[in-house]
Amino acid sequence: MERGLRGKGGAPMVEAMNRNFSVLPPLALALLSLALSPGCASYQAYEARFRGPDYTVTPEFFRQSPRRVAIFPFAARSLKKTHLERAQVCRLAFYQHFSVRDFEDVELKALDDCLLPQDGPSPRSLLRQFSETVRKLDVVGLTSFVDFNNLLNKEVRDAETFRAWIRSVDADLRADAYVLGIVRGYGRFYAVAFSSIGLATRVELRSTKDDALLWSAETKARNIALPLTIDPLDVPVLLYDIWKNSRGEALDMLAYRVYRNLIQTLPPMRAKGKVMVRADRQRTRIFPHPTLWAFWPKPQVKKGTRMEFLLERRGWYQCRGPDGQPVWMLCRDGSLVDEEGLPLEQTDPMGFLWKNAP
Repeated sequence: MERGLRGKGGAPMVEAMNRNFSVLPPLALALLSLALSPGCASYQAYEARFRGPDYTVTPEFFRQSPRRVAIFPFAARSLKKTHLERAQVCRLAFYQHFSVRDFEDVELKALDDCLLPQDGPSPRSLLRQFSETVRKLDVVGLTSFVDFNNLLNKEVRDAETFRAWIRSVDADLRADAYVLGIVRGYGRFYAVAFSSIGLATRVELRSTKDDALLWSAETKARNIALPLTIDPLDVPVLLYDIWKNSRGEALDMLAYRVYRNLIQTLPPMRAKGKVMVRADRQRTRIFPHPTLWAFWPKPQVKKGTRMEFLLERRGWYQCRGPDGQPVWMLCRDGSLVDEEGLPLEQTDPMGFLWKNAP
């Protein structure tokens, strides 16, 4: 066969093919290493897409600049007592992180006393009515309570409770924004040699005046424990760790970590006037949509170019490009500024402590 594959110059074609294939693996490995290196744009896009919460920051967040926020009781996909109790555990975990940010939050006890008065209807009944409304909003995938009114007119009682709570925090507690939270799944599974705990949740920040979405975030988290060891003497200790991983304290810690990650996506800044996105790299790449292949050299804009801010989602800025069409830019490649190009006011002096690592 080697004789049949010889070229005119006498060198076997098999040897040439072997040389070519011997070069490809190192080249492919080098390209793969470059794409997955922490400094690569594709690595940053991968981190934002698969390892961080799915969050959205709208221009209304900066236009309305909420100051006083009420955190409503969290809802659950089920109205069973245990599920509603776990949802309130998540509410407390969220409040722990939210209360140290640059908002004048309404104290939870004062809010609950206002929404669930002892001299009125049963507090448990009101909570179930509110949770049922939030649950239906989440199930049908709507983003505005206005749409909910048009779609489900028959649920008058639950809808009225929802509207009454929003009116109450606006008029009585002077809150200009409210937080809706739902726990889609929060529980544990234990089978002696295996345990798993998980949490799936969504949180929204909305205006009390026009129900405009200001910020939203959702995520899923799961913790699995298995007795992986090559030393039989470690098995009893690992089985105890697996049992401990399924207990209530582990669930509380999981909720604490999940809502810490969600709060990290809240911008620690305010704006006066129009918000712009400034390109910070010498040649800043822009894309028609978020992508994992973020190393293509073109198209690009020059450093210092300012474009109107339209949206921030999952590590990307959406802005109005030079041709007037929406484009996307990695958050690491730009920063939010005002119309004059000055950085937005940093209202949280300790925000660097929970800012996502670059």
